[in-house]
Amino acid sequence: MDRIHPRNYGSGLLAFHSYCDSKSIPESQRTPSSSILVAAFLSSLASAYSNKILHNYVHAICAWHILYGIPWVINENEIKTMLNAAEKLAPSTSKRKKRRPYTPDFILSVKRNLDMSCALDAAVYACLTTCFYAAARLGEFTVPRLNAFDPMVSGID
Repeated sequence: MDRIHPRNYGSGLLAFHSYCDSKSIPESQRTPSSSILVAAFLSSLASAYSNKILHNYVHAICAWHILYGIPWVINENEIKTMLNAAEKLAPSTSKRKKRRPYTPDFILSVKRNLDMSCALDAAVYACLTTCFYAAARLGEFTVPRLNAFDPMVSGID
């Protein structure tokens, strides 16, 4: 697989094993998984989940194989075709327009409209900045070495 997404790893494996259990597929036929089994699993979920979830589920099955040293002998073209077909069947509720990212400038514009002496506004701003910095990549907010720190360079005031 191109990439292994850690997100939904557990739920992807749970869904896969639940599917296999419901079809009475023995453990010996789950590993290594065949293209037919993975395609059947995907087709059973195609109209219920977003394409992104299905991709993550396939990546979880792949990661599980790699983690346990089991050969991943899936026909990549078949799986890509199945995922493309599943995308057409994804429920409309699972598709959202991309939203603009939060940036330090956007956060500052929000802050300008808040009253920091008001506990609620201060809490909203604290939540916003905490989520923003916690979700960002660490390398974007740290310095590579101690002597590289410049106290004159700041993020959000």
